[in-house]
Amino acid sequence: MAKSSANRGTPPALIRALVVDDNELVRTFIEHVLRDAGYQTATAEDGIAARDYVLQTGAPDVVVTDESMPRMTGHEFARWVRQQRPDVKVLFLTGYVSEALEDEMYLEKPCTMRALLQAVSTAVSSAGL
Repeated sequence: MAKSSANRGTPPALIRALVVDDNELVRTFIEHVLRDAGYQTATAEDGIAARDYVLQTGAPDVVVTDESMPRMTGHEFARWVRQQRPDVKVLFLTGYVSEALEDEMYLEKPCTMRALLQAVSTAVSSAGL
């Protein structure tokens, strides 16, 4: 995938973002915010569906995932996707911060559109995209 430099705060259209959340309203909100900001977006309802998506299309550049989901947690999915492609950036969304998130990028729910975009932008810029 070709890399492109971002104009201040505007992500290049080549950045692929995968949104994983078992709550349809949250998933749809995040997907719309990211798409409107210029990201290529896809969604999955849980870690299993996200894993299937990655197996079919390849790993995205950034994952925005709920931590607590049935079937496969956000951490389980993050661990799996990083085995496929270690440079994938993961932003966890959570209603409660646990010790498991100490060394991870996370954003507490509920969040504003501005906070979400800032957190994703930080994750993307740390990847050099």
